[in-house]
Amino acid sequence: MRSRLLLISVVFILIAAIGYIWAQNRYGHIDPKEIYSKEERAELALQADRGDARASWRLYLYYSAIEKNPKQREKWLLVGANLGDDRSIYSLAMLYANVDSQLLDLQKATHWANVLAQYDAEEAESVMQEIEFVRRTQKIEMNRP
Repeated sequence: MRSRLLLISVVFILIAAIGYIWAQNRYGHIDPKEIYSKEERAELALQADRGDARASWRLYLYYSAIEKNPKQREKWLLVGANLGDDRSIYSLAMLYANVDSQLLDLQKATHWANVLAQYDAEEAESVMQEIEFVRRTQKIEMNRP
């Protein structure tokens, strides 16, 4: 039983690492010159609130890599996702499906995976597989409507 749990953990870590590397290659990583001052972050926030998905993505990257603030990271992903930015939608679904995240919420992950399906069915399917894997391995019951 213990070795099985260890194997599942190792597999999950490998899947997460591969997903992280893939996302870094697809979506990029924070550039050191994108370490914004308080004023620059305020300006990006205004731009994002006015509908600039790129600004919300830049704030998400900042709060992921520099300040490592999960609530701000979620906030700016939500802004971008609600603007229809597929990078933000994918990242938000994966954030909610991440068992190591303080924001683990498989119902929200499923919602955003369904939204992602409108943009990219293949990526949405990979998110749904991740959600199912987490649900099974963590024995999480989901309320289904």
